[in-house]
Amino acid sequence: MSATQTTKPAQRERTLQAMSELVASRGYARTTVAQITQRAHTSRTAFYEHFEDKEDCFIAAHAALAQSLIGEVRQTVDASDPSAAAQSAIGALAAFAEREPGAFYLLTHEAMLAGPRGWQAREELLEHLESAIEAAWAQADGERAVPDIPAQLLVGATIRLLGLHMRRGERDHARLLSGLEEWIAMYLAPAQTRRWRKLRSCAALCEAEPELPAVPAAPQPLPKGRHRRDPAVVRAMQRERILHAAAEAVRSKRHADVSVAEIVAAAGVSRDVFYTHFHNKTEALLGAQALAYEQLIGVCTRVFYNSSATWPERFWETGEAFARFLGGSPTLSYLAFVESYALGPQGVKRIDDGAWAYSQFLHAGYRAMAPDIPPLVLEALICTLLEPIANQIRHDRAREVRGQMPVLYYMVMTPLLGRQAASELAERKIHEAEAEAEAARARRDGRVRSARDA
Repeated sequence: MSATQTTKPAQRERTLQAMSELVASRGYARTTVAQITQRAHTSRTAFYEHFEDKEDCFIAAHAALAQSLIGEVRQTVDASDPSAAAQSAIGALAAFAEREPGAFYLLTHEAMLAGPRGWQAREELLEHLESAIEAAWAQADGERAVPDIPAQLLVGATIRLLGLHMRRGERDHARLLSGLEEWIAMYLAPAQTRRWRKLRSCAALCEAEPELPAVPAAPQPLPKGRHRRDPAVVRAMQRERILHAAAEAVRSKRHADVSVAEIVAAAGVSRDVFYTHFHNKTEALLGAQALAYEQLIGVCTRVFYNSSATWPERFWETGEAFARFLGGSPTLSYLAFVESYALGPQGVKRIDDGAWAYSQFLHAGYRAMAPDIPPLVLEALICTLLEPIANQIRHDRAREVRGQMPVLYYMVMTPLLGRQAASELAERKIHEAEAEAEAARARRDGRVRSARDA
């Protein structure tokens, strides 16, 4: 074997190591190929012999680290009692995050900044972790107690909660792990009686066509030529058209690939007008992100505080408003829950702030009905909701979030009402949706028969 052949694998490994170290310290967006080659002590030519571009290198680094984490989790789960698979898995995740915070952040958070391939790599990692837990639960004796929850939600919530605490500079993983174990214990049930082990979608809720919440649409283009509109009104309309156009551009492409020229063309304004409102495209996208969260939280707030129902019913109604917004405003929803991670620290902070704002609907009920519930449980529940929502929106299935509401509702209500009562309440929502869907089909069939007879 020649010296060149011997060197190439070493160059590749050094490059992957450099990518991992730089992303851990600087973040994916701020890492460049020049920095990677400098740290790896290789040339740009050598870099492009191994990788197509920075994203390709990141995916390779992610795959290597993911294999290590998956191996650790599987080994820990396999060595434990099958009924304790969930506790073992989150313990292994917390230990990895504490020992290698940079690698954990690359695998989970930074992957969401690396475009569709990064998101896909993150999803595949989570699927491997979920399958390890599910395989262990399948081996548990039917009488043994295991959590009656989807492993998908458990893993997603744990990953997001660890990331949230790391962004806040909180490193007490022992306390976090203890809180997560306390939360999981609330869902324990005999393995043979598990009802909510899959994140199934209720077809009746998906097929329903509820009235969409009142959300302001993008203003119409201003008429050409002279008009007598107030200049302040004109500026406000121009700004909002730019915000909607920016969100639409990102949904059809990627933040990194969108140009100011494309935004102004879609908005129907000039570049001069754009730059009177924003310094650059990222500032415009941050404005569009703020608009998305303002409208979403506004819709939910109106529904929650205008309802006279009990808190569990109000929370369901608010969840429906949330899901209707996602289905009716796919462009703003995509920016808010998927592309926001590419907007840098400000974008990520707004995601965290939006989650905190929505958590106030949870706090309202828990303060009144279960004031002793640990705050970490409420954080875990919000993270539980975020993961499947972002996943559905990323795959252009925002309307299906409404179909998953019964499972998510059960997750939220169990710490408050107990597993059995929460399960019965979620089942009732499914039966109500099925009855409404059947009645709607009967009405449609009746109208068809009447039209045919006429």
